[in-house]
Amino acid sequence: MSEERFRGAIESMDEVFALFDATEHLDVYNDKFVELHDEIKDIIAPGVTHSEILRAFVSRGVFPEAKGLEEEFIRMRLELRKQKKFDSAIRNLANGKSYIIRENYMDDGGVFVTFSDITKIQQANNRFRALFEQSHLGIFVHQNHKILMANPAAADMYGYDSVEEFVNISSSRQLTRPEYHTHENKKRMKGEQVITEAENIGIKKTAAIFGSANGRF
Repeated sequence: MSEERFRGAIESMDEVFALFDATEHLDVYNDKFVELHDEIKDIIAPGVTHSEILRAFVSRGVFPEAKGLEEEFIRMRLELRKQKKFDSAIRNLANGKSYIIRENYMDDGGVFVTFSDITKIQQANNRFRALFEQSHLGIFVHQNHKILMANPAAADMYGYDSVEEFVNISSSRQLTRPEYHTHENKKRMKGEQVITEAENIGIKKTAAIFGSANGRF
C-alpha cells in the first residue's frame, strides 16, 4: 500500500488512531488524534515519545485522577505498556464525550492505539442506571445464586440496611423459601415453566416472609 493510500485509510477511520514504533516514538496518526488531544496539540508531532505525551497530559490536568500522584501515575502507565498489560480504558472528557482506549501490540514492538467514541452507549447506560436506582420496584440480578446488582428498593424490601449488605449475602437462596429450591427448581432446570406459591414468597433479613415476584431473563 502506498503512503498516500495508507494516509487516506487512517483519515477515513471513525476511530482516533496513533501508531508508535518499537522505540515508543509517535510514527503515524490521523487528524482525529490531534483534535481529541487539543490540550497537548502543540507537542504532537512525529517523533514525540509516549512518555512525553503522558507527562504533558498529567502536567496539564487531563487526568484528574493523577493529581497528587503524578509520578506514580506516570510510572504505572509506562509499566503497563512495557509489560503489554494495558488492555483498554474508558476516558470521560469534560465536554461530556466518552471514549474507550485500546492498545494493540505489534510483533515488531510497535503499538497502535485507537480511541472509539462510546458517548451514546455511556449515556444509555447512565439512563438505565438512573431508572434502576430510582425505581420504586425492588430489582436485583443474580447468576448462579450470586447477586450481581441490586437497587435500594430491593435492599429495603428484604430488610437490609444497604445495597452493599444485600449484594454481599452468601446466596440469593436466602431470599426464598426452601421448597422453591428443590422440586420446582429441578423442573425449571429441565426447561419446564414453574410458578408456585413458594416462588412468590420472599424472606427478609429478619426471617419474616412477605409476598414477592420472581422474574427471569
